[in-house]
Amino acid sequence: MEIKRFKKYSLFKKEEIRPASIGAALLFSFCQYLLIETGIRNPFAGFEPVHILYICAGVFDLLYLNLILTLLTGRKSVAFAVTTTAALVLSLVNHYTWLLHGEPFTFDELKNAGTAMGVLDSYRLALTPQVLLIILGAIVVFFAGFLVFRLRRSSRKVTAKCLLVLLPLVWLFLMTGRVIPRSGFGWSWKNAVNTYGYLPSMLRESRNRLVPYKKPAGYDKKETVGYADSYDSPAMRGKNHPDVILILNETFFDFDRLIEIDKDGPVFTRIPELDNCIRGYTVVPGPGGGTNKSEYELLTSNSLHQITSGTPFNMLDLEGACSVVTYMKNRGYQTLGTHPQNASNYNREVAYPALGFDQTRWIKDYSGLEHYGDRPYPTDASVYRQLTEWYEQMGDGPRFIYCLTMQNHGDWDLNDPSQDTIHVLDDYGEYTDQLSEFMSCVALSDQAFGELTDYYRNVDRDVIIIMTGDHCPHFTLEMMRTYTDWPDEVMDIPIRSTPFIIWANHDGLLKDYMSAEQADLSGESYSRAITIGLNELVPSALQAADMPLSGYYSSLCDLRPEVPVLHWGLYLDRYGIRHELDEKNEYYEDLRRYFSLEYLNLKEGNRYPFFQ
Repeated sequence: MEIKRFKKYSLFKKEEIRPASIGAALLFSFCQYLLIETGIRNPFAGFEPVHILYICAGVFDLLYLNLILTLLTGRKSVAFAVTTTAALVLSLVNHYTWLLHGEPFTFDELKNAGTAMGVLDSYRLALTPQVLLIILGAIVVFFAGFLVFRLRRSSRKVTAKCLLVLLPLVWLFLMTGRVIPRSGFGWSWKNAVNTYGYLPSMLRESRNRLVPYKKPAGYDKKETVGYADSYDSPAMRGKNHPDVILILNETFFDFDRLIEIDKDGPVFTRIPELDNCIRGYTVVPGPGGGTNKSEYELLTSNSLHQITSGTPFNMLDLEGACSVVTYMKNRGYQTLGTHPQNASNYNREVAYPALGFDQTRWIKDYSGLEHYGDRPYPTDASVYRQLTEWYEQMGDGPRFIYCLTMQNHGDWDLNDPSQDTIHVLDDYGEYTDQLSEFMSCVALSDQAFGELTDYYRNVDRDVIIIMTGDHCPHFTLEMMRTYTDWPDEVMDIPIRSTPFIIWANHDGLLKDYMSAEQADLSGESYSRAITIGLNELVPSALQAADMPLSGYYSSLCDLRPEVPVLHWGLYLDRYGIRHELDEKNEYYEDLRRYFSLEYLNLKEGNRYPFFQ
């Protein structure tokens, strides 16, 4: 009797598509949408709600995929089972990617799978209540789909009707990503997903990948080339040619910038004692992850605002573009790039030679590497010792070395607490032990940098060393949300600000232009510390060392006093006031020119002396 009553409400009756069928498809698509969003939104904690427009776009994306699979298989039960399984996997991947890397999953993660697997052993994947909820929800939706839709095959007439409906929906499916405004990805992929939901954001990101870098508004190649050909600045006529060592230090971050944490010892002891140096903060592309984005901005001095999405080394063909490496080579420098990990990580085996490095060195080329406690990553000190050996082997000409370190990579609960050298005395819940291990790692970086300067202080050559961090730890934002009342928009810049230091081994080699520029900051600024965009660090350091700059570097140094932080979707003026990049004001034309020059550099920079 019950079976007959259930058949009466079958969603396919004869060869008609009943309203109940459409309603059930919408309901299950909505459940799948919630399943995916749970991977990035913890229902047991506060999260940012999504506007109904973006919820509808995400549900429609899933409904469309379900209809496509129904058309291909002829069974709605099979279609919804497949998409529910996919939603489960995607939600779990998103959850752990967000937790460990600080950002949701993108298609770049497929290219970076080797990189991810290389560091996965250092993380512990906890079975959290959020994960259990995801799994339980998927089970309920999966079996409910079989009960409601059953295993009945759709007839050819129904399939034909579906086809007629689906064809015009292709356009709508492709357009759902466009509900996100053009500036939606301006500041952060993570923030975009928080605001618009995962599926519409992913579609928008996929659309962006079709054009890896965008043409600036009002771009005119003839005008841009004319400006480059006529550009002249005193900074282009510097006279020094010191050896240059550039270090991007993995997760090198100063928590004192954010919050006063009681601990049993200082994190920084050697760096504050150094003389002949300039200190400050660089604003990096992303909080908690995105090393390759920071690496791209540091090496090319191009803002990621021009890059539509993704990991630059995977997306961009860098042959023909200019970088600090080509700048050094054009001035007679021997160049070496190194990273104590696999060459395939983030496609560096292709990107480094394209950037112009004469020599590249990877983990297999190192000897005598050491580790801190149970952490699997080489210490900065042992990497720097290898660096000095290669430095001595580079001959008599001027030398340039770039090193991306690995010591401080997450996670930060790998050692027994007894192995930590810094212990946090305040209670920050689950973050307390992580903070202790992280700060112990940064203290080791501080000591290693001091030892590095000890060595080069005794080298009978002019040497400058430039070091900055690539991003903060992945837990920083959530910790700040939990233990402070700072709104996210106030934290935007500080959590992206990593310490930088420019050190010279001889008196008088550096001129501190940046301190003079920012000495008159008013109370409107969030900080009086020297703060610049990561893309401006290299030209600023070379200018401070009185090296002859390329036109491109010189133009950035001319822009820096007015716009010290040029970032992904926004910028700060000299008073620390935030502006949107499309804001029409006194800075607009200078910024438009900069982005036009950057676009020309990406396309064919090696053709023009201005970039060399």
